[in-house]
Amino acid sequence: MDLALVERLICPRPHQATPLVVRADEVVEGNLVRGVVGCPQCFAEWTVRGGVVEFGAIAEMFRCSPQMLRQSPALLGLAEAGRLVLTDGASA
Repeated sequence: MDLALVERLICPRPHQATPLVVRADEVVEGNLVRGVVGCPQCFAEWTVRGGVVEFGAIAEMFRCSPQMLRQSPALLGLAEAGRLVLTDGASA
């Protein structure tokens, strides 16, 4: 995960939007490979392995209504053809 992206991560828990802090255990060419991201407000922590933050079961909080699914392309900035979004795990 590019370190510039890590700076934009916000805690997914239901409280005031709070930027996550990072403990980098391994960085290769500006990419976070291994470490931990954590929230200074709720003290939740998530592991970073292989450059991926493992948010795990927290994705269960984000179940979408049919209306939200119809709106999601606009929210993701996908109004124009040729844009891509990569999802993985429960969020997919």
